Amino acid sequence: MDKLFSLQQGILSRKNIENLTTMSDELNKYKDKGDDLQQQADILKESASDAYNKFFCIKKNGQKTTICDNPKLKTKYLDKIVKIRNDYYYVNKYGYVKQVRKGGTSADWPLLCSSKTTIEFDGNIQDLYNKNASGQVLYKYKSTMSLENRPDFLKMCDSGNYNLSNVLNDNTRFAYLSPSGQILKYGIDLSTDSTTDSACSVLPVSGIGKEEWDLAMPSAIDGKFSDMNDPDSSRKASSMANCFPYIADTDANLSNAYKDNLKNKIKADIEVNVYWKEYEELIKEYETLRSKTTEEISVITENGGPNANDYQEKIITLREKMDKFEASDQYKDYIRKISSTKFQSWIWGASAILLGLIAIKQIRSI
Repeated sequence: MDKLFSLQQGILSRKNIENLTTMSDELNKYKDKGDDLQQQADILKESASDAYNKFFCIKKNGQKTTICDNPKLKTKYLDKIVKIRNDYYYVNKYGYVKQVRKGGTSADWPLLCSSKTTIEFDGNIQDLYNKNASGQVLYKYKSTMSLENRPDFLKMCDSGNYNLSNVLNDNTRFAYLSPSGQILKYGIDLSTDSTTDSACSVLPVSGIGKEEWDLAMPSAIDGKFSDMNDPDSSRKASSMANCFPYIADTDANLSNAYKDNLKNKIKADIEVNVYWKEYEELIKEYETLRSKTTEEISVITENGGPNANDYQEKIITLREKMDKFEASDQYKDYIRKISSTKFQSWIWGASAILLGLIAIKQIRSI
């Protein structure tokens, strides 16, 4: 009976060791996968840094540059009320000028306007738009609705650049309100998985009533987001750019360099996010295999058997290396940052998992 029990133990140990060997082969593949991801990270680091520096007008040394293609605005008027004779205009933070009051009294201010600073302007409205000696401009508000007929959200003194939502029959509809006053229909439900990672879906959302929605939507623009879910990052970036200020406004006379810089910045975000998801998936796969490997080690150690003792010392060494990896600062960084998709995530990128892979590479000798 004892001999039979020992034989069963030996068979069990060999079976588990075979499983462990299979897992070790899988674990070793992570070194190659990690190397591939690291190469991707190196390429992304260069291209994404260049895209961000150009869009935010930053030199490679981190200093701000005066050579910049971004819109040049008359900053003294931004987020203020401008009075021209008996008419009042609000200049939002993106330089768009919209009329908010025709004469009247302070009781006639739309929402958010009464607290704004008022500046008297000596000239006509066209003078306010015109480029000054420094090349600074302001832009015309693009809403096609008259002041009297606009819904409240188009009258008030805010800067737009957020999403509008309306619930109809348990279905939430979304549109983008540009700083220009243009409303762009998404044509898709932003709550779906296909748009969760887009720059448009992370914008603030303002719920409006059915009456306001129905009043505003006939003049809304359709089709600007048709390539939002395109697998090609360049086409996706071009479509996504429409939920950024100025891009949908064809009269804004933006430089092509600014448009290209913005699209390249968005494209970099998309590609970094794709890389980050691959990295997350690799970590999850590693965690699963690591857990199964630990279980196999435990079974071999507990059941003993004639073959198990030969592996005991190496198993202990392997477990120590795994524990050391998981106690490392790099691994703790992973746990802390894994939910983050910020641009900085790729800076440390695959380093944590690669350190772990080097540690568990010893499993091949078991």
